[in-house]
Amino acid sequence: MKTEDWKKIGVEWQEDGSATITLTFPINVGGAKSTKVQMICPSLDQVEAINADKTGDPVAREKRGIAGMMGLAPEELGQIKFPDYRRVQMVYADFLAGTPPMFIGSACEAQSGFSPAIFTSPSTT
Repeated sequence: MKTEDWKKIGVEWQEDGSATITLTFPINVGGAKSTKVQMICPSLDQVEAINADKTGDPVAREKRGIAGMMGLAPEELGQIKFPDYRRVQMVYADFLAGTPPMFIGSACEAQSGFSPAIFTSPSTT
């Protein structure tokens, strides 16, 4: 999905790799109503921990992974209405698949000089 398409559904990708998600239905975070939540770009250790988590059913595991990447307590995450949660799931899935806009083919890639081609093996000719 292109950056402008993400914006249409209320998701803005930040320069630091995180995503800000605008909620249709506010939730109570730390005692204050909020219509925006942020999900950080996971570290390799976080992805490894998410993949190693085998406790409970798949939905419970996903919720723990999402809550951890958003810095939300389980009861705060549990307030998110399902239409908003589906967008949160999309961001989470893109992070774990390695496909957020800033990873490949994005403005961040162009600014950093990163290109997957840099990491290809040299030819052995």
